[in-house]
Amino acid sequence: MVFVQMITVSAILLVLAILGMAITMLVKKNGKFPETHVGHNRDMRKRKIVCAKTWDRQEQQKALNSLRKKHETLLSDFAEPEELSKPSYKGLHLAD
Repeated sequence: MVFVQMITVSAILLVLAILGMAITMLVKKNGKFPETHVGHNRDMRKRKIVCAKTWDRQEQQKALNSLRKKHETLLSDFAEPEELSKPSYKGLHLAD
């Protein structure tokens, strides 16, 4: 008997919570909840906070650019100007 009462009370509280969210959506100006994804949140962008995937992509790009600069420096230090060729980065790629 206690189990049935507990399930009933839980169901009522759940329905009230869902109704509360629905009323919030109806009453709000745009009818939307605030964006919780880091990349789409205006306040997070103001603070220059990015999601992990974006941060990883940026760091990989920095590493690749650093590697390119090192490669070009080494080529220019040890090769004749006519021997310089565009370096190949076939094995290096950014994660998607």
